[in-house]
Amino acid sequence: VVLLPYVHHFGSSGVLSLAAAAKRMVVASNEGLVARRVEEKSLGLCFPSGDIQGLESTLARAENMLKHDPTAFDEAAGRFAAQCDREAFRNVLRSVYPHEKAGDTDPVQ
Repeated sequence: VVLLPYVHHFGSSGVLSLAAAAKRMVVASNEGLVARRVEEKSLGLCFPSGDIQGLESTLARAENMLKHDPTAFDEAAGRFAAQCDREAFRNVLRSVYPHEKAGDTDPVQ
């Protein structure tokens, strides 16, 4: 399990992408974009930010889940990790800034 106990953090997390690439379940605080991605992408569990008892019970829940199915998060993690690699990033940029004419140089290199 990768623990992401961010406090008042509303951005993304490179650690979340690395955890997904390693197919590790994530336990994150329930704030911001990290929590949203964990929940929407089925990457793990969230606990109430700043609540130590909530963290403790969420970790126990995670341990129990993984005892019963150690690969429970592998498929979702693999899908998310595939969206976070450099080629996926280039493809998104290219879709936003397509080449206007043949012969234009690629702005995404």
